[in-house]
Amino acid sequence: WYYDDENIDRRAGGFNIRFRSPEEYEIADCRDYEPFQKNSLPKEQEKVWFIEKRGYRTIVYCNGKQVLDITASSETCDFVDSWNTNWGREAVYFRLVSEEGEPDNSFKFYYIACGSTTESSFYGDYDWPETNPATVPVKRPCQYNENEATKYCLDTGIYSDTDFTNCPRAAEKELKSIDDQMENLTVTNQEDISDELNKVTNESGNKMSSEDVKTSSKNHRKLSSRNFGRSKKAERSF
Repeated sequence: WYYDDENIDRRAGGFNIRFRSPEEYEIADCRDYEPFQKNSLPKEQEKVWFIEKRGYRTIVYCNGKQVLDITASSETCDFVDSWNTNWGREAVYFRLVSEEGEPDNSFKFYYIACGSTTESSFYGDYDWPETNPATVPVKRPCQYNENEATKYCLDTGIYSDTDFTNCPRAAEKELKSIDDQMENLTVTNQEDISDELNKVTNESGNKMSSEDVKTSSKNHRKLSSRNFGRSKKAERSF
């Protein structure tokens, strides 16, 4: 069962499995027990289950195979009076209950939270804090401009992938500047552009995306292949 508070009256939905033949599942406060789809479960006797809750949606994996993906709604739920009230709450805790029942005051609440983590990518280094699941994203300033990267803490206590849409990559700005300069490559500025390109490659090489590497390689080849003939100094010596 999921809860939005340490109070057994504050359910936020739930998911139950009956280990019989065939195995049955229940979307608590939504619909009663029914068998999993025929032949959907792995044939191994030993099974490891992973249950993921994303708001109203429940995704179930068995031995790494997805066996259920269902969303609580007025179309899928039979319990008209309770499904939206309970599933509409934000899950912060869960507890495990056996089919034999639950002796008074013997159950334990488990806190659902996304742990703190450090993320290194083409967009820089970001520290994400421990936080509760929420429908609003956690935000961090982009490392290379004034915008923000965002990330959601899901109901399962796992962070979503980071949205870096508004953040430039580590080498993106410098490579764009070099790309623009390459449009007007001359004998006068060739050496400066080459030095700048080498500096960006050396300093940001481990944080360059495949697109950045492609741009850098293209400009390296162009610099190597350009032949401006004799320099002015050489011409004066004749």
